[in-house]
Amino acid sequence: RRLIEIYEELLKVSQEWWYYGVMGEDKGRIIAEKLLTIVKKEKISKSEAQERINILAHPKNKSIFALEREVFSKMCALILSKEKLKSALNNKDISVFRSDEKFMILFNRYQKEFFYFWTNFYDYKLVELEKIIFLLEKETANKELSYFKEVIGHLEQESEKIKSEKKKIIAKLKLSKEEKKLIDFGELMSEWQDYRKRGMMKQFFYFFNIFTEIAKRRKVKYEEVIFLFADEIKDFLWGELEVKRARESIFVCFQKDKPREVFYGDTAKRMFSLARKEILTEIIKGNVASRGKSKIIQGVVKLIKDPSKEKFEEGLILVTSMTRIEFVPLMKIAKAIITDEGGIACHAAIVSREMGVPCVIGTKNATRVLKNGDLVEIDVEKGTVKKI
Repeated sequence: RRLIEIYEELLKVSQEWWYYGVMGEDKGRIIAEKLLTIVKKEKISKSEAQERINILAHPKNKSIFALEREVFSKMCALILSKEKLKSALNNKDISVFRSDEKFMILFNRYQKEFFYFWTNFYDYKLVELEKIIFLLEKETANKELSYFKEVIGHLEQESEKIKSEKKKIIAKLKLSKEEKKLIDFGELMSEWQDYRKRGMMKQFFYFFNIFTEIAKRRKVKYEEVIFLFADEIKDFLWGELEVKRARESIFVCFQKDKPREVFYGDTAKRMFSLARKEILTEIIKGNVASRGKSKIIQGVVKLIKDPSKEKFEEGLILVTSMTRIEFVPLMKIAKAIITDEGGIACHAAIVSREMGVPCVIGTKNATRVLKNGDLVEIDVEKGTVKKI
């Protein structure tokens, strides 16, 4: 009974929060259109205009992703600066880390501020000392202290660089009061996307925690709980509902003023195929979210759906439908990033700009046209991608 009460309380808070969560969903596109009229005051190319829009709409403060990388990199740097910690890392001696005051200050900060960071759209993992030691060992392997100092400095420099470029652009433009308001609104919406992402992952963290407990009490697999609808959870916990669904064969259709329709099996797969509206064209074109340093980039493609299960090597071009928190470590080592979805305020756009990684977003069809191992050329001025 108490578990149901907790679940219903969380559900109520979550549903109320989402009234605010949907704000900004389509604002990126609208802001970009409005900002285009401002930056076009000067005779510049479309790609230059897009770059200015990206910079003007970038949030004032560092994103949660940059902050997480900063703290994590500081832990890595601390380990490599102390022989005692390096030895403890090799020997998996957790007690040495527990007794190191500086390390525990950083770890406790990480655990408190980023407790939800290892949560995805399916399940959650607790940020525990033993687990983070494993990640730190993996991250520091074959790397020097100077590398992490450079990462920390780079995150700071990119943030300051964006602020500086924003000031220069604004100084060149003779802005009206309304135009200044619009730029402020663009920044606000980009920042709100960041806050929303935090809210989503915290929400998932708590819900998945409860679902794990429900699965344990009902003696069923977690997968049987995770694909129940919100209004079915209570009956399932009481034992009044028995549901077993295959993860890959459910299609849910929501229409205004109509009850939801649920399709299963082959019917679900056919519905999904229709809903995707397959784009047959081989042309890949999107919006440039981050230019990086080169106009033309060539590299090998790697498609990633689940970064926790799929390997990604440094220097490859990351291709995915959309990026989320768990993609950040991959984005950091990618040569470039290409996504199907996203606008100027999306996760991929903000993180790629802060990391200085070239990024093309909103292509619609990159994951369907490109295959693992494809050699491609990206024009980061035009936002085009072609196989070579």
